[in-house]
Amino acid sequence: MKKILTFSLIGVSSFIFAQIKQGEVIVKGENQIKQGEVTVQRNYEPDVTAVEKIKQTPKVEVPKSQKESISYNLVDIEAASDFQTSPISPEKLPINDNPLYNNYIKAGYGNNSTLKLDAFLNHNLTLDKSIGLNASYLGTKANLNDYNVFTNTNESKLNAEGFFNYNLQDALFTVKTGAGIHRLNLYGIPESSELTANEVNDVTQRFTDVFAKANYDKFNGEFFKNANTKAYFFNNNFGSNELGFNANTKLNTGDLYEADFFGGLILGGKTGVNLHYSHTNFDDKFTPSTKFNFLNIGATPQLEIKNDVFNLSAGVNLQYVNNSNKGENKFHLFPNAQIKIIAVPEFAIYGGITGGVNMNTYQSFAKANPYIQPSQDLRPTINQFEFFGGIAGDIGSNFKYNAKAGFQSLKDEFFFVKNNYSKTPQEPRSFTYANSFVTMYDDVKRTYITGVINYVGVEKLELGASVNLQAYVLDNLENAYEKPALSGEVTAQYSMLGERLILGGNLLLKGSRKGLTYVGQWENAQQETVDLKSYMDLNFNAHFLLNNQWTIFAEANNILNNNYERFADYRVQGLNVLGGVQYKF
Repeated sequence: MKKILTFSLIGVSSFIFAQIKQGEVIVKGENQIKQGEVTVQRNYEPDVTAVEKIKQTPKVEVPKSQKESISYNLVDIEAASDFQTSPISPEKLPINDNPLYNNYIKAGYGNNSTLKLDAFLNHNLTLDKSIGLNASYLGTKANLNDYNVFTNTNESKLNAEGFFNYNLQDALFTVKTGAGIHRLNLYGIPESSELTANEVNDVTQRFTDVFAKANYDKFNGEFFKNANTKAYFFNNNFGSNELGFNANTKLNTGDLYEADFFGGLILGGKTGVNLHYSHTNFDDKFTPSTKFNFLNIGATPQLEIKNDVFNLSAGVNLQYVNNSNKGENKFHLFPNAQIKIIAVPEFAIYGGITGGVNMNTYQSFAKANPYIQPSQDLRPTINQFEFFGGIAGDIGSNFKYNAKAGFQSLKDEFFFVKNNYSKTPQEPRSFTYANSFVTMYDDVKRTYITGVINYVGVEKLELGASVNLQAYVLDNLENAYEKPALSGEVTAQYSMLGERLILGGNLLLKGSRKGLTYVGQWENAQQETVDLKSYMDLNFNAHFLLNNQWTIFAEANNILNNNYERFADYRVQGLNVLGGVQYKF
């Protein structure tokens, strides 16, 4: 967490274009800013690049009250490669000391006809209210010359989002609404198919996403902490669509009672309430229409007992799941407890047991793997129980770390596998050439170890690293398809020349994993497990401030020029170089 009052940040841009055509290009907005501070959270799961950009509009008028009132505008733009950022903080623009420029436009161009356009506009209506617009376009055109040249890897995504921020005396209220179009080609046709350009009719897939969301954050609220809601409509170009709604709130009783024994124990409580509804209609104009309706309502009440060295949270996670298609109504009761012992201020050890429900949707699958087929089987994944433990703390004033190990029992964990060829080639579709993915489910036992370390040394240098190790024991499937046992990332950022030059980069590592595809010619294809090799992806970027308004930037992605496979049969492009300018006004 970093206190920021008069400057704006954008996320490390080195990850934007490494493999745009084989991954998602995502734009979304997340406002997690409280009074006078910015909290940036990233959960590492290396599948697509997420580049977060934070825009802030500091108030220059005299506040109405003794407490400083500051208006912040957070716009979270994710633009895709095929990995995700680590918990390192976003890149700092060297124009932070000039609060007069709240808007910007940005444009860049590179090889493979890669085009990047960004714009952020903000207008203060009053001291406490502001409105704005964020828009982004990212596109590329390229062929893999040695691999199915008739199925190019073109991909683009256009997004626009409007927002309204209202800074109350002790809270921040934000409303956002927007839409996006993601267009790509399902180019991952197995080489063994021996199909020709004349036999492939079309490989285009397009997703449209329209959403509206609201967030209310209470500062220093003893009872009500925050609430957020989101409604969305998501569809593709084959007729499949999904309507969804999510809402969450957190409540906290504060300190109810303080005892005199055991170092002054404090008694309190907290709870979270969640609501999910989704209606999905799968209609790919090729298979019979299938509908899914899910309702999930839950609460997580917990009792808290704590002092300076001891913190215990004990409670339950109660979840109700209704599947109206199957007439199923189930109540799930999970334990939810954690204990933390703070041996010294710089070191803590923790452990606990938990569980919960993850409501899988067509939208969430498409974001995890944009090459999915427009008809899927939807099931919630049930985390029946999870034991975990770890250590966290500081090493001096520069290093922060967190290491965690755990064991899960998961019911209906999902895996991506390739579909078969169409058996009716007289009516081919873009996803019928064994070039799209479907979900398969299995009950599994998962063991994991995760670690994160951050270094913030001299004022100009920041480093971060994360690693994830996992192992699956499956009941029915032979392998944990498309899920690597090892993944990790190292990020770095350094500023020089009085913060006129910002250098950044990252190194992504993904271990080997298994894929399930079809091998052989059209009518004789056989399902076969394939080995997907491990890979490293190295990226670099630089921003140079010409003056308070103009900045030039350059990016080099996939510097090792590896044409690795992100998913089975989906190779990525090699080296990508891009340059451009940014103008603030």
